Amino acid sequence: MKVKVNIFISMLLFFSLASVASAAPSSKFAIEAEYDYAGPFQDGVAIVSVDGMFGLINKSGEQIVEPIYTEMGDFVEGFSTVINDEGLSGIIDTTGKEVLPLKYDFVDIFKEDLAAVLTGDKWGFVDKKGKLVIPATFQDASRFYNGYAVIVNEEGHVGFINKTGKVIKQTKLYLQTEIAYEEFAFEEGFVWLRDDKDRLGFYSLSGKEILKPTYDSAVTEFYADPESDVSTYYFEEGLTVVSKDLKRVIVDTKGKVVAKLPQYDGLQGFIPYNVSEGTINVGYGEEEPTDFGVINKNGKQISFGKYNTYGGIKEGLVIVENNDKFGFADKNGKIVIKAQYDDVWTFKNGLAWVQKGKKWAIIDKKGKIVIDFKYESPGEYNYFDKDIFINGLAFVGNNDGYGLIDRNGKEVLALEYMIVGAPSEGLVPVSLDGEKFGYVAVPTTN
Repeated sequence: MKVKVNIFISMLLFFSLASVASAAPSSKFAIEAEYDYAGPFQDGVAIVSVDGMFGLINKSGEQIVEPIYTEMGDFVEGFSTVINDEGLSGIIDTTGKEVLPLKYDFVDIFKEDLAAVLTGDKWGFVDKKGKLVIPATFQDASRFYNGYAVIVNEEGHVGFINKTGKVIKQTKLYLQTEIAYEEFAFEEGFVWLRDDKDRLGFYSLSGKEILKPTYDSAVTEFYADPESDVSTYYFEEGLTVVSKDLKRVIVDTKGKVVAKLPQYDGLQGFIPYNVSEGTINVGYGEEEPTDFGVINKNGKQISFGKYNTYGGIKEGLVIVENNDKFGFADKNGKIVIKAQYDDVWTFKNGLAWVQKGKKWAIIDKKGKIVIDFKYESPGEYNYFDKDIFINGLAFVGNNDGYGLIDRNGKEVLALEYMIVGAPSEGLVPVSLDGEKFGYVAVPTTN
């Protein structure tokens, strides 16, 4: 049975060490460490787990919902998808009220006031009152985006519906994979489809054909399910690279070719990794990528002289390397921070982690050290985060354990925990032993 794969609890990225200092006294905990899992607070509540079952607590540690669910999704727009021990799915709000009874085989999150539900092997849609407003007649169905959703009929062909459930366009084309893996791409307002000859094109979510199926492939860097190597096509900054017979071009969201890339013709090992700030990070080689570089949206490769590049342009800078030392260059190829570090991370909100020896520091875009070399483990909670500091705090670690620092480098959470989660609403989930979780108060800025 097909189910959505990207709804349920994303077990927030925690950071852990093999050994830590002796346990801190329980008085350090604002909420005692008695949970098998403790998530970040959202709207005054947090998801916790006891003996494999999930429930909700408030910021005083009081139980809002007893741990009675086998699965519980992160709250989106004040609602969470839950599953009971009978395998039935519904939706609760932050008070624990079941706004959609647990009677469906699966329930997606609400988007644009509607949620896709699975009954047997068919998908339909319910509103926030729990009413089935679009009958369950589809083999698969996406969330709504600007009033439109993608559906799949019994023949596997893709169609498009509006919020009344009317099919406004039915095609004889196919998705790359299941809709659950395609939602990320739909955020751009487009869907990539293949015909029965395996040619690729794309439509708007309103059902308009923009690019007739013509090409063999497009950018595939976003892996919706890394474990099964499932990938999907998508646009970044309104651009993507498409290929036909090993000839590549850059196209925009109108289907127009904006640049040809003849320098890569015939290469089996060409991969356009991502579009960033008007440039495209590429790898290329005869059979597989052996060289890497950056091209602009006109298709011209930017020269970085003797330096190799890693990743794309982020905040105007790209990582460069020479003789195993790393630095940064601008999008014109000029070195702005010399290659002097053993490792570096990309810039986020004007700051980047850099390493010398075993120690890490934070620098600004002029190369000035903002937080000195003293930590052995830097961290980020999510690759897509736009700042090193989440709610004003950054994750750091050393041989004693993990903790948090503020923007001034002050340690606001002692480096003594085996596991530290993301801080939010003045509390951070932590574990001293890696088994039981509680919450410690920290000065977050949210």
